[in-house]
Formats: sequence, structure tokens, C-alpha cells
Amino acid sequence: MIEHASFIKQLMAMSRRERPSAFTPAPPPAPRTGPPTPRDDAFHYKYYTDSPGIFWYAEWWYFNFTDPVSGVSGMCAINVFNPGNIDLLGLPALTAAIFPPGQTLVPAITDYFDLDDFTPSYENANTTLGTANRITVVNEATYRVEAASRDGSMRLDLTYTRRDDPIFLAHDVRGDEEPWEISSWLVDMPAAVVNGTVTYQGVVYTLKNVRGYHDHDWGLWHVYARTWSWAQFCNPEREISFDLGVHAAFQVSDCYFRYRDLRILFAQEKFKVTEDGWERWDVFWKYPTRLTFAGEDSTGQYRLELAWTIRQTCPIWKAPILVYEQSADYVGTLYRKGASGEWESILTIREPGFAEYTDTWL
Repeated sequence: MIEHASFIKQLMAMSRRERPSAFTPAPPPAPRTGPPTPRDDAFHYKYYTDSPGIFWYAEWWYFNFTDPVSGVSGMCAINVFNPGNIDLLGLPALTAAIFPPGQTLVPAITDYFDLDDFTPSYENANTTLGTANRITVVNEATYRVEAASRDGSMRLDLTYTRRDDPIFLAHDVRGDEEPWEISSWLVDMPAAVVNGTVTYQGVVYTLKNVRGYHDHDWGLWHVYARTWSWAQFCNPEREISFDLGVHAAFQVSDCYFRYRDLRILFAQEKFKVTEDGWERWDVFWKYPTRLTFAGEDSTGQYRLELAWTIRQTCPIWKAPILVYEQSADYVGTLYRKGASGEWESILTIREPGFAEYTDTWL
């Protein structure tokens, strides 16, 4: 069993570790053809082991859920850093946050494990961590996610069924300063229907056809220095999905929006994000609580305007980078340009969702 203080030792070791020596990077990967496959949601470590920056390899599978009826929401992720255990600093972990109704600041759940407890698959998302945490692929569109905190405060058993097509929002994107840095972001379930149970601090929540989401990130980068902001909501009944990544590490910002059969990608140069309402955490760090998005698609035919307010925050601090996991309330409008050139509202948005804001320790 790994002590919780391991992340501090790991962070100190990271700060002392020299960067990889200069080298000629491999040519950019060929553009992807065809939609993502189950293997894209599998483990990827072996494909990057020739990189001189392999020490910095990180990968995680992230899931969230939102129940507008009970008001409970939450997330869990299985993460691994340095799975090759270079310098004996390899570390897998379970990360989770449960947001009960009425609580504005909630504690994070972070349990570390030995690498021997981490068993991923190179064929699909099947992954186990310890004896109580696992992702089981039922079929290509359905996953079962089980997780339990070591202190007994949280247990979940949830089934996710995809309700929107998977999409890559980044694939093998190269670093802008370090040629060995590389990153991928697969949104495997931009929208999902979730069923199952969540037990948190003695309260059992039964989830029936609530909203869910699953994405998957992997690559090599300075995990203690690369920050991002993120926003997401979905409503499978209304066939709505929204996913926004803002300056994720060295990636360009990406935004995906789906409404029924309409799927729109907003390029970074076509949208603007604002952050306001800053709140302090633990004196030295802060996070935004009011944000906006405004963007037009590449055709100039669609415009999306959103504002969201942070409802609850969970500082995930036992990690190389400080992550604020947050529940949020979104309002906005999707417009289409009419024949006369005026913007016409085609969708009014008022949905609960999630957000993240990150910061470095130093």
C-alpha cells in the first residue's frame, strides 16, 4: 500500500529530474481516418516507450454523472503516472469527487496503489485497480464502472451506455516547446445514460437513466506544469452534448457541440472564453466561479453563447498539479443565421454539468 504522502515525494523527485536531452522527434502521425474504435479507449503506454520522455507518461479514464432530480453528481477516474516505474516513481490512483446537494466545498477522494495493483488492457477499456475498482466493457457502447474509496466513505457501481458518437478532440498533438511532449484526448462518450447506485457518507443514491460522460487522456508532458480549463454538459433526452477544452497543456483549445443531427466543432480562433468571480482556496490559490463562452463555427452559420456558474468545488490536491473539479449550471443559446443574415435562436440551454480549472503548485 502506498502512503498518501507519496505524491509529495513524487513531486519533489519530478522537480529534480532533468529534462530529456534534445532529439529529433518522429514525424507527425498520419491523420486519422474513420471513427474511434474500442482499442482507442484502451491502454497506450507501449506505443510510446521509445520516447526519451517516457518517464512523464500519464493516462487516465474519467467518468462523471449528473442527476437533476436528486441533485447529486460526481466523478471518478483511474489514473496512472510513469507505468514503467522509472526511478521507482510509477504511481496509479483512484480519484473521485461526490457532490451531494447543498454542499459547496467537498473533499477529494485520492487513493494511491502499487503498480502491481494496476491491470489495463491494450484491446479495450477493461481496467482494474486493486480489488474494488474496475472498468468492465460490457459491449462497445456500454461500460460498467465500479469504485470504492479505501476509507469506506464512497462506493459506486454504475453502468454507462453511450448516447453520442465518440470523437477525438486531440490526437498525438506535439508539444510547442518540448518536442517529446505529446497528448491525445478521446471523448468516448460525449453523452451517456447512467444507471446504478452511489453510496457516499452513508447515503445511498439510486440513479435511473441520469446523464453521464466519459473521456480518456494520455501522453507525455510535464505533469506538474501543464494546466488546462474544461467545461462539459450533456442531455441525452434532448440530444445535446457540449465539451470544451481551453489550452489543455500545449493543445489548441477545442469545442464540440451536438444538437440532434447537428455536430459543430468551434476552432480556437473562432471563440472566446472569459473567467471571473475568483474564489481563493488555501490562501495562495484561486479558481473562477463565473465563466462565459461565445463562438461561431467555421461556416459562419452557427453561433453558440453560454454562461455557467460554479455550484460546487472539490480541490483535488494530492497530485502533481492542483485540479478543481466542479459542478456547474449552464445557460445559453444556439443560433443559426437566417436568410436575412440575422441570428435566429434554434435552441435554449439550461443544463447542469461539470467544469475543471487547474493551477500549478509553484
